[in-house]
Amino acid sequence: MRNDAGSNEIQIDVLYCGVCHSDIYQVKKEWFNTVYPFVPGHEVVGRVVKIGPGVTRHAVGDWVGVGCTIDSCRHCEPCLGGDQNYCAGPNGCIQPDVLALLLKTKAMPAASTAA
Repeated sequence: MRNDAGSNEIQIDVLYCGVCHSDIYQVKKEWFNTVYPFVPGHEVVGRVVKIGPGVTRHAVGDWVGVGCTIDSCRHCEPCLGGDQNYCAGPNGCIQPDVLALLLKTKAMPAASTAA
């Protein structure tokens, strides 16, 4: 469960979502880090139902979409290399030990390195 929306955040009434291969991997625990109960689906579309006092880009009632990469720490090695989807930070979906195991078993591509 996520925290309540903060000052610069919005709350969305999710109306549609996509289910892709990564959801199937998670359902089947093939990435070794699934926490059950698990509800597949990400990359959502919906309407804004609440906004924080610092929000200026959206208003209640706006249609919005959210990709699958949220809450990346922006400080770990994958984030600094442009691979926020492999975030190893505290809110990342792949923790460092799991990332190392996945890379070792070639279950996912290696994160790129910053030039």
